[in-house]
Amino acid sequence: MTGNGSHGGARLRELEAILDAVPEQASVWDLDLRLVYIGATLARWVGSTPAALGGASIWDLVGVDIAMMSRPFFEAALAGQRVRFRRAVTDVAGTRRTFECTLTPLVLDGEIFGVGMY
Repeated sequence: MTGNGSHGGARLRELEAILDAVPEQASVWDLDLRLVYIGATLARWVGSTPAALGGASIWDLVGVDIAMMSRPFFEAALAGQRVRFRRAVTDVAGTRRTFECTLTPLVLDGEIFGVGMY
């Protein structure tokens, strides 16, 4: 994520603060399904911090089984479709959670560069 002009760094920090305030599983994934950004809420649910998870793959974040079940949804989003699905998981505190995820293709200059998960 980059900003415009001399205020780019401040704008990026503002965007991160906004996304961290969202009480959902906000994250941005690149074309290889590696984290570009993860919100504080989702990072807490997996027992980590946004800084520690930067660049992690979906397999690192949720494990092989859940990653394999989720992969078709991510592939559809990378192909240009907006996708919604539910997934039940147990977080690091042992709490069973049902995620309602929306995966949105992220497009810049007509090219998909990643997936936003909300």
